[in-house]
Amino acid sequence: MLAMENRQWLQDYAARGDEQAFTPLVEYHLPLVYSSALRQMGDPHPAEEVVQAVFIILARKAARLTQDTVVAGWLFTTTRHAARQLLRDEYRRQRRAETIAAMTPPESAAPPTLNPAIAATLGDALAALSKSDREAVLIRFVEGKSFA
Repeated sequence: MLAMENRQWLQDYAARGDEQAFTPLVEYHLPLVYSSALRQMGDPHPAEEVVQAVFIILARKAARLTQDTVVAGWLFTTTRHAARQLLRDEYRRQRRAETIAAMTPPESAAPPTLNPAIAATLGDALAALSKSDREAVLIRFVEGKSFA
């Protein structure tokens, strides 16, 4: 009898977009989908995301499910696929974040800041040097070249 009710709820939703028919379908199968998602995700928050995704997919594909489709079996399989997709997406997001973090120089690599008064004095002192001495100091200390 329940399989017939599942099919009827699904058909009513697919034919008329009847949310009152979709609600009992969700309520009945929610424990199955949530427990399956929780086992795969290991955390309630991502499991809830999977549950939402599964029922959204069901709503979109309701009209395409055949009479022979066992709703519980379809939901179980779709839950597995949705959980794997979420795990892949999270893995990719973490990899991108790690790549970006590796590209960002650490704060210790930032050039030291000088007191504005010292910076002005240093600039004046460099300007007072002869061209060859100034270039030697800049090459050595700004460009990091060896003394030789």
